[in-house]
Amino acid sequence: MGWRVDEDELLRVRALDVDARYAYAINKASEQGELWTLASDDGWVVSRNPDGDLTIPVWPHERFAAFEATGEWADAIPERVALADDWLTERRAAWFEEHHLRVTVFLVGTSSMSVDYSDLADLLRGNRRDRDLPGKPGSGVARQPKRATRMTKDLVRYIRSSEVDLVIQRVPEEFRTRIGETFLRRTSDAKHLGSVTTRGRRDIDLATRLPVRVSLGRYLHGQQDPAEFGAPKVGQWPPWAVRRFLLYDVLLHEIGHLQIVDPKASRAERKFASETRAQEFADEIRRTLYSESFEHADPVHNAPTAAELSTLGLWERLDKAQRGHLVTLVLAAPRRNTAELARLGTLTNDQHEFLARVLLLERA
Repeated sequence: MGWRVDEDELLRVRALDVDARYAYAINKASEQGELWTLASDDGWVVSRNPDGDLTIPVWPHERFAAFEATGEWADAIPERVALADDWLTERRAAWFEEHHLRVTVFLVGTSSMSVDYSDLADLLRGNRRDRDLPGKPGSGVARQPKRATRMTKDLVRYIRSSEVDLVIQRVPEEFRTRIGETFLRRTSDAKHLGSVTTRGRRDIDLATRLPVRVSLGRYLHGQQDPAEFGAPKVGQWPPWAVRRFLLYDVLLHEIGHLQIVDPKASRAERKFASETRAQEFADEIRRTLYSESFEHADPVHNAPTAAELSTLGLWERLDKAQRGHLVTLVLAAPRRNTAELARLGTLTNDQHEFLARVLLLERA
């Protein structure tokens, strides 16, 4: 006999917090062997989470899915997805990877949890292999998934989609024609900061979340100097330097890879810009953009000023805890009260002015 959701359960479960709804969805999906999404004439609906990731929303029952079929999804209808025949297949895994999609589990309004497809698939496979979940069946208690972006507490978001869009708009128009989608990827390390899709060479994949303590010195090429990005020669980079590097080196480098250098070439590696040419492109565009002052409150959109570079001495004398605290403050801006700067010790006027500026920054 199929599982039924009455009005009381519908309202009760929708009122749960995001973690409880996630656990409920995993438990029910494992029991019933199915998930539900919304589909229109164009296929499954796609949402964008607060981090800018494109996601496929799923629910444990068609009634929960139908409840969200409003607004731009008003014409969509619930569609059953069988775990064994569709969701947990190599074909579906390849589809998620090719389209750079994540999964939003049990969306309610704007409240949701987004996870990587592979993590969700692994969890569902494990739950269906052994059904000895703690708690009573149907209680909503499920084994915890490998949710790297929530379990790894030192991950912080350095850049946002609006900032990426701004940089792209600053690139000369003739170099923007091949840019398709820019996917902001969560990551738990700094091994891969960016890439382009091999099929079509139009979409860019860019890291947005990195550890609090990170050094990007190993990514420097040729004659690049860390100071060009506002970073010290060795050791952990300050958050504004990490942000500048992601936006004005990694992003520009990947845009460089989209440029056609030999239209007649049949092989992609010859048709499109190589690593060397992509880096030359990034360096040239960045230095051209930085050669003239750009009116913007965020200092990363211009070359480091003398006031910014003066903070390197302060940064290098801070201990691990102080650096971590400063990273958190900067990336959580705006902070209307800059009194916490006193925890960093004695500051020069230039250092205080620069740090106060980044703490007051309104980031879209």
